[in-house]
Amino acid sequence: MPVEEGGIGFRSLHDVAKALFSKLWWNFRTKPSLWSSFVCQKYCKKLNSVIVPWKRGSHIWRKMLECRDLIEHQIFWQIKKGSSLFWFENWTGLGALYFLVPQDFGIDETVQNVHDVTLDGEWDVDRLFELLLEDLPVHILEKIKPPSPQQVLDMPCWMLETRGYFSVKSASDYTRRRDEPRTAYRMICVKGLPFKIAFFMWKVWKAKLPLDDFLKMVGYCMPSKCWCCVQPDEESLQHLFFRSETARTTWKYFLSRAGIVVEGLTLHQAITKCWTANVCLRLKPVM
Repeated sequence: MPVEEGGIGFRSLHDVAKALFSKLWWNFRTKPSLWSSFVCQKYCKKLNSVIVPWKRGSHIWRKMLECRDLIEHQIFWQIKKGSSLFWFENWTGLGALYFLVPQDFGIDETVQNVHDVTLDGEWDVDRLFELLLEDLPVHILEKIKPPSPQQVLDMPCWMLETRGYFSVKSASDYTRRRDEPRTAYRMICVKGLPFKIAFFMWKVWKAKLPLDDFLKMVGYCMPSKCWCCVQPDEESLQHLFFRSETARTTWKYFLSRAGIVVEGLTLHQAITKCWTANVCLRLKPVM
């Protein structure tokens, strides 16, 4: 994940794979080909690909359907001659109408394409109000121009890009895992600080260092002592960086000069106090 969300700025293979499967779904939905026809005939049968459930099939088809549930409503079909599927494609900007009407409302399957609800080059108002709930026809009549008689198929647009072209980057940004941005993570990775220091600090903050207490937590039980102390205690994150004699001396030396009292603080509180200390600009990098 990004630095401000608690990661170290790298994308996981899981998120990259999800973006690439999203590209496969985009190609399947928007680019007629021998491959897309084969996949449709094999897995969709008489159902539309937008609503077909996964029952069996290849690993690739299953992953494509998982991405479908995330990105299908981001494919907007720009009306030209009205070739878009009336119920199953997002030509209104609100999503597929199939998912917008209540399940008990029922859909008229005789209406296939958008141009089926036009009359003499204009919207068939009575037909729209007959097929849909009241707010949907109003949106269509106010926001969408009726199809024109030109011989141009409706065009798919990727709503996450201003130019309408699909990109793996925008799909990855949209589908990746997210966490709440936090100030602490932004403070760890600062300009001018060597990455190895920032990465070490990140591991300290998230308690990911391979110390004895961490190894014990993941199932490796062993005798433990801190080799840095005259009177050793168990090697742990709190002891090594905060409670040992050397750590206490170091914290007291720097925090006292910033007017911060160490007593009664935890390790994370002491670190936060350093970051937010009101000191001169020359001391800010040190803190």
